[in-house]
Amino acid sequence: MIIRFKTDFIILLFVIAAALMQAAIKPEIQAIITCYEKGEPDKCKTLLQTAQADNNDEKAIVNYYNAILTDDVEAVKMQLQQLIETYPKTKYAQKAMFEIGHIHLLERDYDKAIAIFNKVTDPELAEKHYWLANSFYQKGDFSNAIASGNQYIRLGKSRLKTEEIYYLITDAYININQFNNAINTLKKLLSLNLTLDDEQYLRYRYGYATEMLDDRPEAISQYKQGYELDRYSQLAYLIEDRLFEMHSRFGSNIDLSFLYPYVESPLPDIVLAEQMNPEYTNGTEPKDSTKVVSNNVPSEIREVPKQGIYLQTGRFSQQNNALKLAEKICSYSLNAQYFKSTQSKDVSWVVIVGPFITQLEAINAKQVLRENGIDSFIIQK
Repeated sequence: MIIRFKTDFIILLFVIAAALMQAAIKPEIQAIITCYEKGEPDKCKTLLQTAQADNNDEKAIVNYYNAILTDDVEAVKMQLQQLIETYPKTKYAQKAMFEIGHIHLLERDYDKAIAIFNKVTDPELAEKHYWLANSFYQKGDFSNAIASGNQYIRLGKSRLKTEEIYYLITDAYININQFNNAINTLKKLLSLNLTLDDEQYLRYRYGYATEMLDDRPEAISQYKQGYELDRYSQLAYLIEDRLFEMHSRFGSNIDLSFLYPYVESPLPDIVLAEQMNPEYTNGTEPKDSTKVVSNNVPSEIREVPKQGIYLQTGRFSQQNNALKLAEKICSYSLNAQYFKSTQSKDVSWVVIVGPFITQLEAINAKQVLRENGIDSFIIQK
């Protein structure tokens, strides 16, 4: 019995060794993968020109990198689809599906993105659930966005996008008015004891959810924590918006003295500033000041637009600094505008980009700005 066990074990070792040898990738093919992962696309293209693939796995790798290093999107999709059909049982066929799904998402074809992501079965590509959640969210299917986001968290393959997925789930709950679930989601994130990249956003959304539940003390507490993390950030501007909205509804019951700790009056004289505006003094309503940028020239607008999807990219104490940033953004063929903010005694100038038709367009523009060293966040009116 013991001898038979040893014999079977030795046979099993030989089978495993043979499988590993068969699956082994030649150094020249592995070099292509390494170059791409190191961010050396030109070197990767050079290696692909002379690569000699011996088996289906290696051929799939070569076809995959030839495809994703192609400039034309339609050509990329066609080559990836050919890879899937020719080498369907390889790991890189699965990666090809993943890439096609991502392309459909960027093209705002959410149904196709969802369909292709659902075909990805490789457990190493659990990130598909993150992108499924994004696809459902952009489509407005918030329940499935929440389900996919929670699946990504449950699988726990990587913490790379943990913070982002918790925020997406939170925002999905807020969109369907499930504010208690939104708060519980943020509490779970806090319980992970991660070093958060954007705690200010967490406090902002936490504050908003509690405000919607009419828990004013908790809302003020969360907004205050978020505001004091960085009083001069773009999110601080949104937090101020919510605080002034609460003050306008509930008056002196909302203590905003922490916003202006060094001045006697806790609130700016917004009404007086509006009454001094010529468009008010002549008895007419102010016109919508949103303008369309032409010839890559930024426009100054009277106030923040009342509706639409925008990116806020900066807030400055000097108008000239706002103008310089807006001009820089316009050079990337994006529509930049700036306006004077009178929501605090220290006047500031705010730069926004847009409007965008969809959130995905705003996300794509945000990526362009990020690649050029400009931070931004989405505001939706």
